[in-house]
Amino acid sequence: MYTVEEEEMVLDGEKVVVYGIKCGGEYIPNITSNRAKAQDMADMFNKYELSPCHFYDVVSDMI
Repeated sequence: MYTVEEEEMVLDGEKVVVYGIKCGGEYIPNITSNRAKAQDMADMFNKYELSPCHFYDVVSDMI
């Protein structure tokens, strides 16, 4: 199952909230600063049962 993970990072001296997506032991951090976009991606991956072996490629193609 794909889930959205929230992180804080400092960018140009300011704290910024960014979102990544996790699936099992795989995690891609800092995909977007837009939670809705990250959630839409995770929802789509779950809906279409994206195989984890394609996770990195699909995220790379989408951003």
